[in-house]
Amino acid sequence: MCPKPYQYFKHLLTFPVSRGGKTTHWYGCKIDNKIGLTEPGVTHFDFYYAARNKWGYVYFFVKLPDDLPDGDELMLDVWNVDSEDIYIDNVSPDLYKNK
Repeated sequence: MCPKPYQYFKHLLTFPVSRGGKTTHWYGCKIDNKIGLTEPGVTHFDFYYAARNKWGYVYFFVKLPDDLPDGDELMLDVWNVDSEDIYIDNVSPDLYKNK
């Protein structure tokens, strides 16, 4: 939930992959314009949409590189770029493999 108004999306869900302390891959998606997309009746996505004072699901899918060796570190993080208030709850990474 993002309670304060702002002019640009300032919250990112990030997924960096690192090896030996150095980032080898980085993925990110804006959080603010995804809130509400899973609600019934929502039929389109608007890049400039921003939900304020509203809870909602945000899904972020990443295809991992095929060349990830054992020992690579996968992280899930939230970037609060402008230090505005944001409330996060129930973050859950899921891993799927192709058969």
